[in-house]
Amino acid sequence: MATQSFEGDFRLRSIKLYPVTNNTVGKAIDLKDLVGEITLKESVLSASLYCNIVLKDIEENLISKLPLMGQERIELVISAGQKEIRKDFHIYNIDGRVNEREESSIYSPLLQFRSTKE
Repeated sequence: MATQSFEGDFRLRSIKLYPVTNNTVGKAIDLKDLVGEITLKESVLSASLYCNIVLKDIEENLISKLPLMGQERIELVISAGQKEIRKDFHIYNIDGRVNEREESSIYSPLLQFRSTKE
C-alpha cells in the first residue's frame, strides 16, 4: 500500500461518470482504471474547483460510445491522509489528444470540469 509522502498528495478512491440522456441521469460508469492523469486547480476568482482528467481510452473509443454533451456529472472521491473527500463536478469541455508514440493512434480524451456550487 503506497503512503502519501508530501502535503497535497492524494489517493484516487473512485471516479464515476453519470451520463445524461433525454434529461435523465444514467447509470454510473466507473472511470478509475481509465484515468491517466488528474489535475485539480482552484481559482482565486471563483468559488469553484477545476479539474482536468486525461483518460487512457485504450482502443475502446469511450467518447464515441457515450454521447457526452457537457451536462454529465462526475463524482470524485479522493483521500488525503486520513481524510476522505467527495466532490461533484460537471463537464464543461471535452478535448482530444493523440498518443505521443508514432506507432499508436490511441485517442486520449481530456475531460474538463468544474465543481458544482456548495
